[in-house]
Amino acid sequence: MIRARIERYLNGIWYDHQPIPKTLIGLSRLYARWVKRASASSLTQTTRRPPVPLIAVGNLVAGGAGKTPVVRALALALKTHGHRVVVVARGVGARRRIRQPRWVSLEAQAAEVGDEACLLAKYAGLDVVVCANRSLAVDAAIDGGAEVIVSDDGLQNPTLQKSHTVCVVDGSRGFGNGHLLPAGPLREPTERLCRFDQVLVKGGSFQPGVPHVRFELRPVELRRLGDERSEPLASWQGHRVLAVCGIADPGSFQATLEALGMRVTLMRLADHHRYKRRDLMRLPEGRCIVVTEKDAVKLQSLGLPDAVLGRVYVLSVEADIHPSVLSRVIELVNERDCDD
Repeated sequence: MIRARIERYLNGIWYDHQPIPKTLIGLSRLYARWVKRASASSLTQTTRRPPVPLIAVGNLVAGGAGKTPVVRALALALKTHGHRVVVVARGVGARRRIRQPRWVSLEAQAAEVGDEACLLAKYAGLDVVVCANRSLAVDAAIDGGAEVIVSDDGLQNPTLQKSHTVCVVDGSRGFGNGHLLPAGPLREPTERLCRFDQVLVKGGSFQPGVPHVRFELRPVELRRLGDERSEPLASWQGHRVLAVCGIADPGSFQATLEALGMRVTLMRLADHHRYKRRDLMRLPEGRCIVVTEKDAVKLQSLGLPDAVLGRVYVLSVEADIHPSVLSRVIELVNERDCDD
């Protein structure tokens, strides 16, 4: 709960116009110097060009912007067109730092490999390799027969040449107060946005100042965690539910459920929250609990009693991306295949 309070405090500064403490401004200036030095160093650093196309999807800010659904959509589109796709990720949310490449099995637990990696493997059916060292993860993917690699995050990683870069921006929150970490949410200055091959803006009205394409996260279904039974979304209108989530922007989850007609009480947890049985056991009885897929992969390993599982429902969403974006990536991969 301490992490959740810290995140709420920072989000208030970053996105809700609360005053920025002088300490954070000082730390932000130090971070800006580090970013500048790192950028200069990357210009002289030797980078490696993988023998297969590498598509990197990430963002400029700390926290969520819809990155993982975009990774899922791109990887599935490439897979549908006959390519052996492997997703590489750092394993954020895992209990321990993953120092050696590991393929994510359907039996893997989120605490071992990270929640987003687990989600992509279990719910999207994608091949996923996790490792804190992204270069090692790429090598393992290639050794495992990857024809295309999609990197979940890694835009700021200078060690590998990317075939195509996609920066995802939250159109509701934008770049917040515009400051670098920790005074603001930015990992690097906004002027670097122009260096990416594609900028995708999720909903909202924010204008990033560069050519971009908008997309939405579209709710697909609600299914019960205990038996995977799916229910039509329309049948949930007017229902009072508990929305429980450990994601970067819990408010967006609440807004999605309310747009479906639900009456929502939100329980905010820290991003990548490591669930314990008591988190759900202590919730009021008699009301359905709705969680994200990112939360669901962690709840599955808790051994919750049937009485709790029977009232937990998982909302699945997918990135509704314009076909031109997907076609551009597919064409790039096909051209690379022809060149090789």
